[in-house]
Amino acid sequence: MIKKLFSGGQPGADRAGLMAARKMGIQTGGWVSARNFETDPWLWYHFGKFGMKVAEYGSVSSEKNIKVAKGTIRVATDFGTRAERKSLKLLLKHEKPFYDLNPATDSSKVYVEAVADWILRHEIRILNVSGNSERVCEGISGWTNRFLGRLFRRLGL
Repeated sequence: MIKKLFSGGQPGADRAGLMAARKMGIQTGGWVSARNFETDPWLWYHFGKFGMKVAEYGSVSSEKNIKVAKGTIRVATDFGTRAERKSLKLLLKHEKPFYDLNPATDSSKVYVEAVADWILRHEIRILNVSGNSERVCEGISGWTNRFLGRLFRRLGL
């Protein structure tokens, strides 16, 4: 069962993961790039609250989050962005299980069961959530938040 959720904290799917976990009382953490930390007031304000740490570069923070987590949920409408290609490369490099969700085509209600089964099958205790930013996919934060809320309730959290 999920004990902790990691994320890089960028606006969009990442941040929605942290917020959804916090709302359900799940411990949060993760690595954020120094550049994002320095330029994003939201991260300054919530940094300690979410248990986040600063990594020198974005690729370092992504890799640390992937390595620490037992599995990753990627939420995106565009898996071809540089960030999504990088995360896939790191997931394959570290042989970590991942589940891709596309809010444009996937019903959050339908996929809750499938993702819950995936989490139980892989015995995921630390989950990483990543994906597109709001700039790439408007509304992804809300979709991710609703999906994770349903998922956490389904898992009895």
